[in-house]
Amino acid sequence: MTENKSLMIITPKTYSGGAENVAARLSCFFAGFMNVQVVTFDASKIDYDYAGKLIDLELGDNKGALGKLSSIIQAAFRIKKIKKETKPTACISLIGHPNISNILSKNGELCVVSVRTYLRKSPFALKRIFQKLYIRFLYNKADKVVAICEGVKYDLINYYGIEEAKIDVIYPYFDTQEIQTLSCDELEDDVAEIFSHPVIITVGRMTYDKGHWHLIKAFKEIKQRQPEARLVILGRGELEDDLKLLAKSTGLEEHIHFLGYRSNPYKYIRAATVFAFPSLIEGFGNALGEAIACGTPVVAADCDVGPREIIAPKSDFTKKASENEIHECGILVPPFDEKLNLDGNDINANEEHLAAAIIDVLTNAEMREKMSEGAKVRAASFDIKSVTKQWRNLLELH
Repeated sequence: MTENKSLMIITPKTYSGGAENVAARLSCFFAGFMNVQVVTFDASKIDYDYAGKLIDLELGDNKGALGKLSSIIQAAFRIKKIKKETKPTACISLIGHPNISNILSKNGELCVVSVRTYLRKSPFALKRIFQKLYIRFLYNKADKVVAICEGVKYDLINYYGIEEAKIDVIYPYFDTQEIQTLSCDELEDDVAEIFSHPVIITVGRMTYDKGHWHLIKAFKEIKQRQPEARLVILGRGELEDDLKLLAKSTGLEEHIHFLGYRSNPYKYIRAATVFAFPSLIEGFGNALGEAIACGTPVVAADCDVGPREIIAPKSDFTKKASENEIHECGILVPPFDEKLNLDGNDINANEEHLAAAIIDVLTNAEMREKMSEGAKVRAASFDIKSVTKQWRNLLELH
């Protein structure tokens, strides 16, 4: 049925982000029965295992509006040429710039763009205005638009005017069995001592969207009640230096551990007592889903889309927590304000809500056990078998 069919996957880069990880997973899945080529703007580092042929456009990480526009146009021309030469059956692109280049280079293949975040929450007003115009115009020219969750689909229809018939919701998928296996790996000697204490862990790029500063300030409150607690942050990003300065300003820098990027984050997540997710902007929250797959209780900010669908799937996804909500696999706390505030002494009410929820998990063994079991049950919804079936149906690979 899929003989001689080929698939192109376009990703912004081959390192660091959740979209890049999804591109790698999709390439490995589809390579089992299709010819796959992965086209990337930047393969200067490779964090994930990609299957098929990897094509690096060598566009780097261009800064500024003109640099990014130049990258998109260059990519569209080069991808158009590759499409003409290889004639893919379908092309899937992952997030912003690759989506634009995919649509502009459309050449008769099934054109699928993937929206993996809550687009309208850019902190820059001019970007929001421009983004609304080009998304409304361009995305309706794609054959299919994949929204990462129901909240993103709702926004695409009601804010951006995308045709509802074009949109499919496909959650990220995780190989839960592999995650659980990797989570049992032994910790390195240099970090094992940290995890002999109660550990709050978070995983994610150190960017504005992820709101790490809220967690660091909440940790100051946590330490007053739980002096043995430690905070572990996995990831890297442009705010790393600022966040380290914030940690120092709290006087707790010896108990806040920045461990950088780790190829197997699952063993640290499983070894932790609680996984914290202070994001301001999400599409879904891959790291949150992976934490649940590890069976670790979670505490997450109820930002516009993502965490509620993961932690409280039976609730109204448009609802927002006004106080801490306890659910089967974790706790939702009220969403944070979106001001970048790096004053370690200025702790607001919602950071106190986060601290209180984490303390509840740290101090209640029965709650932790129930949430751990609930997490494993919820993780089955995101298992590779159910989600990849949706991707096959989308590409009409029956």
